[in-house]
Formats: sequence, structure tokens, C-alpha cells
Amino acid sequence: MPNQYLPLVPEELIRPRLEVLWRMEGGMSDIVMCEELQKVFDMSNLSSFKRMRKHMGFLSTRQQRHTVETIAEPMEELREHFPKAGFFELKKHLRIDHNLLFLSADFNKSGKVALWAKYWVSQAVYT
Repeated sequence: MPNQYLPLVPEELIRPRLEVLWRMEGGMSDIVMCEELQKVFDMSNLSSFKRMRKHMGFLSTRQQRHTVETIAEPMEELREHFPKAGFFELKKHLRIDHNLLFLSADFNKSGKVALWAKYWVSQAVYT
């Protein structure tokens, strides 16, 4: 006998659309992504969406728990390709190319931006 909740949308149907929404420039909150997915799929609620998102590996900024050391390798790669790119451009490429999510407010609160900027200014080679 089924319970009172709607069955979840199969992962193989929702994953492609979720990847598109996840990689959008500027980012989207869980609420907005859930509303966008509800236009296409019959989803039950926000908590089911969050549970499904985490299960598929789309973690929020804090859940990823990045430090300067954990993003050093992707940053070095991006610096080789885009030597004069600024913070927002690099943040966009980290999100799109490496699936690393950074929201400016969360990143600034922890003081990581200051460490990150100091590290990259010391490593930068300007011509």
C-alpha cells in the first residue's frame, strides 16, 4: 500500500534538466530550481528536491566545504587558460568546468576570498 507522498521523479529523467539549471550563470536557489522543475515534472515539495539533489551529487557551497588548498589545482588550470580573468569570471568557470559552486556571500563570510586573493596575487605573473 503506497504512503501519502507522491512518488519521486526518476533520476534519469530529472538529471539533464537539473544539470542545466545547476550550471546557469549567477546560480539559482533551491526554491527557484524546484519551481522551475515543477513546471516540467510533478515534484512533491522542496525537501524532496533537496534530498534528490544531494543524492545526485549537486552539493551546495557549504556542503562542498572547499578551502584554498582544495581549489588550488582547478585554479591553476584556469589561470593558465585565463591569466587576466577576475573573480567573477573565475567563479563562473569553476562552476561550469569543474562543478565547484561558490556563492560570493558564503565565500566571503569564511574569509576564504582574502586567502584566495592573497594566494593568487602572489602566484600571478603579469606581463
